[in-house]
Amino acid sequence: MAGVSYARKVSLFLEQLYQWQDIPSLVQTILHGLPDLISGDNFMVAEHNPVDQRHSQLCLRHPVNRENLLKEVHESGAMKGHPLWEPPAPGQHTKALSDMMSASAWASHPMYCEILREERVLDHLTVEFRQFGQQWAMIGLSRTRRGFHEKDRHTLAMLAPHFRQAFANARRVMACERKEASADHGSGTFFPVDYTGKLLGGEDAFCAHWAPTFGAQAEAHLAAIVSWAQTGLDHLNRGGQELDMIPIRLPCARGVVEFRLVRRWGIEGYGISGSLVPSRPSESGLLTPRERDVLAWVRQGKTNEEISVILGCSHHTVNDHLKSIFRKLNVTNRTAAAHFG
Repeated sequence: MAGVSYARKVSLFLEQLYQWQDIPSLVQTILHGLPDLISGDNFMVAEHNPVDQRHSQLCLRHPVNRENLLKEVHESGAMKGHPLWEPPAPGQHTKALSDMMSASAWASHPMYCEILREERVLDHLTVEFRQFGQQWAMIGLSRTRRGFHEKDRHTLAMLAPHFRQAFANARRVMACERKEASADHGSGTFFPVDYTGKLLGGEDAFCAHWAPTFGAQAEAHLAAIVSWAQTGLDHLNRGGQELDMIPIRLPCARGVVEFRLVRRWGIEGYGISGSLVPSRPSESGLLTPRERDVLAWVRQGKTNEEISVILGCSHHTVNDHLKSIFRKLNVTNRTAAAHFG
């Protein structure tokens, strides 16, 4: 966004934050938009419980090169005693590692030595806010050098209440979508899994639920789900974003069953969601040429603002096209529209 003023960048980012979106889409918005406002080497959105000093979820702009990141952090105990658990100083709305620990102390800290040395993380700046119960959200960035300017701190502190409201909005969106999905065809299911991919409800229950839907194809389809889930878990365990993963769509007599691997925001671990998508007409017979153009760019991960620039129209026109697309495809959000057909 070279040439765009700081104030305009903030305005565009806030507009994106307050779009009608679920938590995975909001996380993507934050991780892709925050670098336009504050420079950093990596950006994160996390959930944690400061009482037991555990991260329940961790999503990064750039996934790390190591497997099972959270599992290693939890099992090694390296997170214990990390200064991020300390409350900010009075009047301090952000927390910077370099304010709380010297460079030499950090260089000898287990979290750096055992987990973050490979990523060369020397400093990070974060804001956090309570979500519900003991769950807190944390948003911030890391650098391979120490120190943050006052403008960096002010920007993140200024955004904190907007982050809090955007997460509250996204939770309401997801609650509405779950209710609508249940009312539409009542076939959506969710099976929790841990970091290793173990189905917490048991494999037998998963197979028993889906085998009748797939009939003679059950054995092959269930094997495909296991292979697909392991690949997805590796991505999530490295801090990868949910929306970067491609769902698996398996045919059955009544249409297609779409499976997604998702983070259990608010709870530790992940889950496999499966829902029946009944057979329906192709989108090509429903959408206008311009609506198909908009949908194509949505599938590329472009924001409404970016699509408006590409297509040479206002973002309000893009919003109108999206509303028409949602209505015609009988979906409620851009993620579902992107995966239609």
